[in-house]
Amino acid sequence: ALDLSSERPELTSDRYAMLGAKDNLRATRFRQRFPTFRLTGSYNWNLSGDEDFRGIEDLFLKNYRYTVSVSANLPIFNMGTTTTAKRQRIQYLQQMEIYEQSKRQLGLELRRTLLRLQQLRRSIEANEANVVAQEQDFRLQDEAYNFGAGTFLNRQQAQLQLFSARSDLVRARYDYQIQIATLEELLGMPLAEAISQ
Repeated sequence: ALDLSSERPELTSDRYAMLGAKDNLRATRFRQRFPTFRLTGSYNWNLSGDEDFRGIEDLFLKNYRYTVSVSANLPIFNMGTTTTAKRQRIQYLQQMEIYEQSKRQLGLELRRTLLRLQQLRRSIEANEANVVAQEQDFRLQDEAYNFGAGTFLNRQQAQLQLFSARSDLVRARYDYQIQIATLEELLGMPLAEAISQ
């Protein structure tokens, strides 16, 4: 099976938005249930007006102050966090649905393009058969005209139908190539590379 999520930027974007919402939900639930601790420290050093700085040893010997603080938060009354967790869950479910919808939409576009390719391939085959038939009809009308059994108008009409059949064949081949390009765009890679995977 071909994984298109790495090749399609919009799918990748939707996937990471969903995963980000999931991580936010996990973090909120963690803050809701477990205590948090914070440790901070600082160092302060001052020289008075008549003192000179004589080197690194003065940092530890003169006018220094160390501060260390520890704080702990216990989630006892966590109504705000509970509301936030519910909101985060809704956002996660929305992002997951957006991602799944994007995958379904891409699958639908791929199926539509493949069916259109199949239709165009059959159209090419039918147009090739029509060109062969029109070439044969033109040869018959040309020979009939050359032998005096046919009219110039019949010959011209056969030639017009031949040109029309060739034009239809060229148009069908062109549309087929356009659909291949559309398929490659949907896949996010050349068709040969996708087939080899």
